[in-house]
Formats: sequence, structure tokens, C-alpha cells
Amino acid sequence: AVPERTVKAEWTASAAFFMLGILNNVIFCVILAGAVFSQSRQSRAWLIVYCSGAKDIDQGGVGAVFLAMQLPALLIKVTGPTWYHLVSYTFRVHLLVLLCAAGLLLVALSPGLQNQLIGVALTSVQIALGEASMLSLTSRFQDSRTTVTAWSSGTGFAGLLGFGWVLILEAVQLPFTFILVLSLVFPLIYVVVFHTMLRPALEAEKRSLYSTIAQNLGEEPTSELNMPILSEAQDQSSSPDLSAVDMTFWQRVSYVCSLWRFKVPLMLVYLAEYVMQSGTWSAIGFPLDDEAARNNFYRLANLCYQVGVCISRSSGLLCVVSMPMLWLLPFLQVALLVFFCMDCLLKFWYNWTLLAPCVVAGLLGGTVYVQGFSLLSTQAENGRKELAMGSVAMAADIGVATADFMGILVQGCIYRYHNLPGAVYECKIMANTTAFRMS
Repeated sequence: AVPERTVKAEWTASAAFFMLGILNNVIFCVILAGAVFSQSRQSRAWLIVYCSGAKDIDQGGVGAVFLAMQLPALLIKVTGPTWYHLVSYTFRVHLLVLLCAAGLLLVALSPGLQNQLIGVALTSVQIALGEASMLSLTSRFQDSRTTVTAWSSGTGFAGLLGFGWVLILEAVQLPFTFILVLSLVFPLIYVVVFHTMLRPALEAEKRSLYSTIAQNLGEEPTSELNMPILSEAQDQSSSPDLSAVDMTFWQRVSYVCSLWRFKVPLMLVYLAEYVMQSGTWSAIGFPLDDEAARNNFYRLANLCYQVGVCISRSSGLLCVVSMPMLWLLPFLQVALLVFFCMDCLLKFWYNWTLLAPCVVAGLLGGTVYVQGFSLLSTQAENGRKELAMGSVAMAADIGVATADFMGILVQGCIYRYHNLPGAVYECKIMANTTAFRMS
């Protein structure tokens, strides 16, 4: 029989990961929601600029926003596997909570766009460090599929909570600056959940699973959270050649590269869905030449997408996806992107029922996320699970970073084809096509 305290620890851990998934992503969702409900819409790269109040910026400004949103997260995720083991989880959590609070205050209260972009960058670092750390910690539980699903479900609900938080508070006429200040409650709850729920669950799991090993080794109990990564003594199936603690820099790099089977699907599905959001959904409206109509479709499409993500990221325990299926789903997402690109140009399916494929995009993206990490948690070597879980997370950021540029290009071409003003990029490819159509 499973010890009662182990069952309780698993339930507590699942609840903690669910809440931490929400809290880790909700701040950025709040900032993006404020931008989505603003009046102007050009591309995803413009969101934070509009949110901060700057309505007219040049292409250099777009580049600055991109750097603030994506470069910090990329740096954390790409370099993290070489230094995660040097920093304890407790320190990481305290750091990311401070980064979140500082980022919120800078975006909310700083009068200059430059300082607000620094705030966005701090929030980006917080999300990246939090996601990599919590995904790694999910592997410390025997039923890692449950903890991964709990975390993924929380991140899925974060989008809905962020949008709902902004909608409700704006409905009572609160200015967005005040909404951001009120959002400081989220990092406070984050640190409370970590210390009062996740830490005790981890320590109970360790006592239940490794007490015999520790006694045989003659070791004194230590605090689990101060150990940055699993050691050989903590996993009886680990051996010196499998222990991530003893790996050299180049061994870590080599191991991270060997995880490409899990990275490619995650990168591809994120690339396709974010090009859809910024490149095609912002170029759909009924009628198309009405900017308000395009803004309205963009808002609803993003909400439908968030619903799809929320549902699919909570489905990790309902089904098990094989590796071939994990690879198939991103190509279905790419096919959906091609559909939206062609439909934006030819308008063969052009009404409000297009919101249904937006939900499908969220379903595909969320499924690849939760099933990919669940599969990784069961296939990675015991001594390297934490390293693997934290490392594969970089693939999503690489996909989003690529999509930010591709989305601008796709949107520019669609705008040029329909002679719509306001695109960041003036597409040269569609120039001749547009001239031919007008002749």
C-alpha cells in the first residue's frame, strides 16, 4: 500500500504546481491583455509598446520591444543548463519573485518607455527561470506525469486569468497602471505557495522514497530544496556516469543537444502558432478594411486560443501520446498556419466561424507542451531528469523568437496584398501581385 503521507504529498505537490503555473505566467499575461484590449493592433511585437502608452514608434522601436520580450528569456533558457546546478531552487524562487515585482513596478510607474522595456525584460527573465525551475522540480516525484500536467494546466489557466483580471478591473474603471500595481499580489502568493506547499511536499517525497538509501549511506537528512539537482545518493538507479551533478560543461552541452527529439516538436508548434497570431489573425476582419473589425477579431481569436491552450494543457492524464504522434501534431499546426495564410489572401472561408480553428491552434500547442514534457519525464535517465526537463524548455522560446520575425513578414505581405496601411514591414514580394490585381 502507498503510504498515506506519500499520497498527501502528491496531492499537495499537484496543487502547488498548478498554482505556481498560474502565478509564473499570469503577470506577463496581464501585461499582454492590457495591450490586446488597447485600440491599436499591428503585430505581437507592438503589444508592450501600446500597453505602455507609446502609440507611434518606428521599426527600431519594434526591434527594442522584441529584444525586451525575447532576448532575456532566450539567454536564460539557452545558458541555463550549464549553471542551473550551481543555484539552489530556493534562491531561484526568491530571485524570480523579486524580478517579477520589479518588472511590474517599472512597467506601471516608470514614465519612460526605456525603463518600461527594462521592466518587460525583468518579467521575461522571471518567466523563463520559473518555468525551467518548476519543470525540473516536477521530475522529483514518482508520478511525474501528474506533476507535469498540474504545472501545464496552471500555465494554461494563466492566460484566462490574466485576461479576466484586466477585464474585470477595467470594468470598474480602474486605470491600467493601478491594475499592474494590484497585480503585485501574484508574486507574493508565489513565494507563499512555494514555501508552504511545494517545499513540504518535496521533503515528504524525499523521506518516503530515499530514507532507506540515506540510512545505508550514513547521511544526515538535509533540506531538499538546497540541493540544486538530484545527486547519486538521492536516486538508487543513478550511477556516476549518469549523474548530472558530475557532468562537465561540454558533457552538459552534448546531452542538451541529444534531446532534439523533444525540442524540435515544441519549437515547431510554437513557431507556427505565434506566426498565426501575429501574422494572420491581425490581418482578418469583417470587413477587412475596418481597423476596428480587425482589432475585434484579433481579441476574440486570442481568447479562443487561450481556451484551447487551457483545455489541452490540462489533458496530460487523459491520454498518452507516443513519440511519432508528438512529431505529427506540430506539422498539423504548420498546416493550420498555411490554411490561415491562404485564407487571408483568398478569403475562401471568411466569417466568424474562423474562431473555431483558433481554438484548434490552442489545442495543438497545449497538447505538444504537456505531452512532450510528460514523455520526457518518463524517458530521461533518472540522474538527468531535472537537467533534461529544464533544458528542453528552451525550444519554445526559440520558436517564439523566430515567430516574432516571421509574423512581421507574413503580416506585411498580407497587408500589402490587400493594400492595408499600418504594417511594420512593407512586403516587396506582394508588390507585383498587388499591381497585377489592380491592372
